[in-house]
Amino acid sequence: MDKLILNNMRFFSKYNKISDLIKYIENKNNSKLLMLTNNYNFVDYSPQIIHNDFLPKLVENYKIYKDKNIDLLIHTNGCIGYDFLYIIKFLLNHRKYHTINTYIPYYALSGGLALAFCGNNMYSSKYSLFSPPDTQVFLNKNHKLPFNIYKQYIMPNVSYSYYEYFNMIINNIDIIKNNNIFKKYIFDTFAHNYPFTYKDFIKLNLDIKSDMPKYFYNLIDILYENNNNDNNNKNIIFFDNNFFEVIKCLNNDNNSKLTFYYKPKTSDIYKIMSLTKIIANSNKDISLYPLFNYNENFNTIYYLLLILSNKKIYFPKNFLFKHNIQKNIRFTDNNKINTEINNLLRNQNNKDILNFINTPYFDPKLRYTLLNIFINSHLYLDINHLKNLGIPNLVIIPGFS
Repeated sequence: MDKLILNNMRFFSKYNKISDLIKYIENKNNSKLLMLTNNYNFVDYSPQIIHNDFLPKLVENYKIYKDKNIDLLIHTNGCIGYDFLYIIKFLLNHRKYHTINTYIPYYALSGGLALAFCGNNMYSSKYSLFSPPDTQVFLNKNHKLPFNIYKQYIMPNVSYSYYEYFNMIINNIDIIKNNNIFKKYIFDTFAHNYPFTYKDFIKLNLDIKSDMPKYFYNLIDILYENNNNDNNNKNIIFFDNNFFEVIKCLNNDNNSKLTFYYKPKTSDIYKIMSLTKIIANSNKDISLYPLFNYNENFNTIYYLLLILSNKKIYFPKNFLFKHNIQKNIRFTDNNKINTEINNLLRNQNNKDILNFINTPYFDPKLRYTLLNIFINSHLYLDINHLKNLGIPNLVIIPGFS
């Protein structure tokens, strides 16, 4: 069969599945579904699936939502520009007269969290990921800075209308406007990629529910058909720093015993924190094998944070936990300013590590052990030292690659 015809058949098959499921959800809930995502591959499958940075499609389809309650499904890594702020404004105005229920089956990161707060009721899984919606400035494709650092050190004398408008819109969201403690926690305490989960918000007395209907997971899963391996019924999965398959697997009630092989391409501490919180929230029997690219730039000591999940973590007996001193990033031509910025970022990183270790729902003994390791260790730490600490969920094996 001609490849083009086959692709068209697949597209329309998926299109029809999605249309049928959206109709089912709307009939069951007496609502209209709106999905906001940053995945361009999804938006062609329904006029009700909209890119969260593209307001015109929402304006074009506004008649769908007029005088209706909205089920707002969010699946995004983040938002950029003015359009997502206008979408927030639309949602906040709509909820004055109608109910908006927000659903986050997998993740609502960065600006996605601000979108999630626009509803009257918020639902997530126990494993859904969130991160602070603070403003970042991209210097290039590899580097970005928090707005306050950028304004202080890079462009101190420029007017920033976007940042002012961002604050004005964000401060109209009830949970942010009416709760200064929560606002400070979300915006001023952590780095941009610091992970939050359902349990973090429960500890902050946020009214978030975990009894989300399965059909919202199903809708996302249909959208990913032909894009991801189907790990839905597998007990063993391999993954890098994309945790979609991990969350999908944990949400499957048929999987009670799981083996995860985690092989990231970079040692991103915030990804390691995210994975730790995701699996810590599960009651399943989980064994995790971190697989390493032995790269001299890897800060392999970060992988010890996985122990806080209280799941079995396997390391080879000859493994060396390294704490590399990261080279300064060159943000400007001024070396003094570069040093100051890099020191600020390192200090934030260190504060985030300590805050993470002290997460209240982690086991107190494991928290104490990890705190001592990170405070007292220097550049290297071998596995034998860890063996002597009697960490119950640390498993040392002959070796793997």
